[in-house]
Amino acid sequence: MTRVAIVGSCVTRDAFGPQDADRWQISTYYARTSLASAFGAVPFDDVDLEGIESAFQRRMVEQDLRKSLPVLLATDDSELVVYDPVDERFDLLEHPTSGALCTWSAELSRVTTPPAGRRIRSGSDEFFRLWEAGWERLLRVLDARGRRADLRVNAARWASEVDDGGPLPAIYSDERIAAANAFLARLYARMRQDLSEHQFVEPRSRDLVAAREHRWGASPFHLVPSFYDHFRAGLAQVAPSDGPAHGHQWAFDGPGDRHVVDIPTTAHGDQLEIEVCLVGWASLRYVAVGTVSRGVYHRMMFSAVEQDEVLRLAVPRELLTDVRGQTAEGAPVEAIRFYVSGVPGLAGAALVVGAARVARADRHADGGMLHVAGWHPRYQLPIAEPTPVEGFAPARGVVALYPVDDGEVRVWTMAGVRRSSRLAVGFHGAVDRASTEYPYFERVTSQKEAAWSFLLVSDATLVRDPDLGLGWFLGSADDDLLDVVHALTSRMRDASSASALAVTGGSGGGFAALQLAARIPQSIAVAFAPQTILWRYNRAAWERAARTVFGCDEPQSDPRVRERVDVTRRYELGTSNLVDLVINQGDTHHVQEHCQPFAAVFGLSTTGGTSADGRVRVVPVDLGEGHVPVSRDLFETSLVSAFDRVEQREAPDLSPAAAPGETAR
Repeated sequence: MTRVAIVGSCVTRDAFGPQDADRWQISTYYARTSLASAFGAVPFDDVDLEGIESAFQRRMVEQDLRKSLPVLLATDDSELVVYDPVDERFDLLEHPTSGALCTWSAELSRVTTPPAGRRIRSGSDEFFRLWEAGWERLLRVLDARGRRADLRVNAARWASEVDDGGPLPAIYSDERIAAANAFLARLYARMRQDLSEHQFVEPRSRDLVAAREHRWGASPFHLVPSFYDHFRAGLAQVAPSDGPAHGHQWAFDGPGDRHVVDIPTTAHGDQLEIEVCLVGWASLRYVAVGTVSRGVYHRMMFSAVEQDEVLRLAVPRELLTDVRGQTAEGAPVEAIRFYVSGVPGLAGAALVVGAARVARADRHADGGMLHVAGWHPRYQLPIAEPTPVEGFAPARGVVALYPVDDGEVRVWTMAGVRRSSRLAVGFHGAVDRASTEYPYFERVTSQKEAAWSFLLVSDATLVRDPDLGLGWFLGSADDDLLDVVHALTSRMRDASSASALAVTGGSGGGFAALQLAARIPQSIAVAFAPQTILWRYNRAAWERAARTVFGCDEPQSDPRVRERVDVTRRYELGTSNLVDLVINQGDTHHVQEHCQPFAAVFGLSTTGGTSADGRVRVVPVDLGEGHVPVSRDLFETSLVSAFDRVEQREAPDLSPAAAPGETAR
């Protein structure tokens, strides 16, 4: 007997009747939902289901509103998951305040008080983009358990004729049927990019006929018996023979925020290797992974973990510590423990463990893992093994520090790869070397908690002089550090598949942001009160940096150096990136000495405005007197605004060459 989980409609469910009970068993039937809604991140609240009399229909609508499908699939024990997109014919409804989505099914439309919201029409480009995001999340949830191969697609289409030769109900016009089938074809084409051909069960044309005497009535998706016979036969040809997928799954619900899972083991080794995925958590502070030895838990914590993403980690046991900071290196392991600090969502949550083992550190670990080499106490983040620039490949789903070696120079970065088309690259300003350890990063919390991918860079110029507090990411006379950062940005874009790039920083970091963005067409620099002409800044700070980097006090007299230390010169020569220069009107020095000459390049005033070509904006703000950092709120809203601007243009070129009404059943 094969257990089947159905995500779809009656066009699949009706294939399995009592006569098939010895061959097929339905473990789950999840209907009345679009993938766009079912895999939405936010429940659709404030809906009164009074008016839906059928218990089954009410349950289906509740599941759609609560977004229970991800957790269901994360813990499902079926051999096959069958999806058909016939219910994608329903429109979506967008919540007026939360932005959550739900499926505007025939059942939901019957409630006494229909929910308010914006309708998103099935078949529209917007609907397709939202569906595609749901489809990709479906695959990630299956991939977390190694179950993509268990997915089957019932590639049904709407029928245009009835078996008795009569007409379909009037609501199903020829135009509507043709439009529905065209949209289904678009969905199947997208699915085929991710699945093998044998995972599709294609109907025969002669079976795409509506049945007048179908138990649910005549409609284009209530079909003749031969359609269902053919579907079952096709499913049987590709049904797995080796039982359900391997791995471990645990489900959680309720208000508790501490969840512990132990996997007993007697393995020996000095490295812990983990593959884990979290699904359905309303909030998630951190995940700790580690070993239990002599009853004591030794662990490492991972924060800013992205859900629905498989985290692949290799951690030396010598880095695992108990609450006192002690290790258990060499002690026998009794269990591998997962500790989740988080609150399950309304539909529950799941912890999916694909692999958990103790192994030898010299064992060849698979690529794609985060190979942890240390722990940073200030940032409370793991440190990855050092790599050369060409080996920089941040792991998905987790934030870590990544040291990158370029010759004799080590560049420290912090990176997080998220499922987003946006990538932020951030630079820091001046550092108090007496109280701040290197490496140093700014806006860490904003970036860790954001939805987009990010890359923060610490200025390796500071390593050249232990007392140097501001190096403007210059590097050395022979090696421009921004060449390395540009290459890392390209690698980061490859890892994240981001198309929209925003480069940000304040003060000295704003200078670096303007410089890097100038090298990348279609990016945007978001610079907060930046220096633009370095020798106009604090004389002592400039001369110390100039001597450290170039070996002299006035390197700007060298035409080969001028563009590296004068942003206005670089932009006078021509760039194609966007700029948002945010300037505090009470910061007299930066207004007059740095904003004014840069704004003049574009015919702008320091009090605000947009260049004639729309590329450069001066954004005035009032923060009081002096050179003060912007608030977190202003930083984040400025960055979101910048992303919105750049997304209206073409994706950036970051290649190395460019751098150096019916009822459903």
